[in-house]
Amino acid sequence: MFLDSGDTPSFPGCGAAASRIVGGAIASLESVRVGRARRAFHPAGGLHHAHRSRAAGFCIFNDVGVALALATGPGGAYRRVAYVDIDAHHGDGVMYGFFDSGRVLDIDFHQDGRTLFPGTGAVEETGQGDGAGLKANVPLPPGTGDRGFASAFLRVVPTLLRSYRPEIIVLQHGVDGHFGDPLARLRYSASSFSLAVGTLMALAEELCQGRLIVTGGGGYNPRNVARLLAACGFLLSGQYPPEGALPGAWRARFEVETGGRAPANWPNLRPAPAGDPSPRAIRNVVRALSEELGVKFPSARTVR
Repeated sequence: MFLDSGDTPSFPGCGAAASRIVGGAIASLESVRVGRARRAFHPAGGLHHAHRSRAAGFCIFNDVGVALALATGPGGAYRRVAYVDIDAHHGDGVMYGFFDSGRVLDIDFHQDGRTLFPGTGAVEETGQGDGAGLKANVPLPPGTGDRGFASAFLRVVPTLLRSYRPEIIVLQHGVDGHFGDPLARLRYSASSFSLAVGTLMALAEELCQGRLIVTGGGGYNPRNVARLLAACGFLLSGQYPPEGALPGAWRARFEVETGGRAPANWPNLRPAPAGDPSPRAIRNVVRALSEELGVKFPSARTVR
């Protein structure tokens, strides 16, 4: 039995399990709000496709949407929250859930919706009402790798966040944009994810006293998911991820849990030289977003 049109299966206890994921997002938000931590990491979260009234895209409840609603709604602690989503799939449940909210700046990097579920996230979708101009979609062509992602991310994100001046930043750290993921056709290496985390850590220090929440998200190759989320945890704790071989006990547990062969080494955080689409294609996306938002972004040459 499915909870939507065919993507989100039900199973015994699914409601309780999904509720615990929402609880993790709320606990992360509360930990940062009261000052127990400046950064919180919720790797099980990031279920960004569920809508207010329905499940969608493997997501029963939208934990990040609930956290954003609590953060910015009546009695919420924040007037301005920046939400950045780097999952290969467009975070439609979050974007449309806050499409008319001036309290949420939503910046979403994803594979072009004309080539991937859920088919949304066009550059022309920039919000409405109080949220007009505060929703930024960056639809990337299939094949985009580290150079294309870095060019777009470093031009768009710092510019919009510095203009908006958020009081807290939330990152949805979906890893299905990594090369080798079976559902998407982006070609990021570990470098793109560390770039996003490092950039937002620095912007959080600059703009909002370090307040940053990071969730997980999509990812359908267990070898990538386990290593990339572990590397994210190291970065958030102020440590550089280890290099070289992974622990033997961890590899044995991985193979028991997944039934697949465990990876041997930590991911390499150096950018991969794999061929991106034409730099012109990335420039065209950023130029179109600039025109839609009426914002001037720095040139690609100045952010390398």
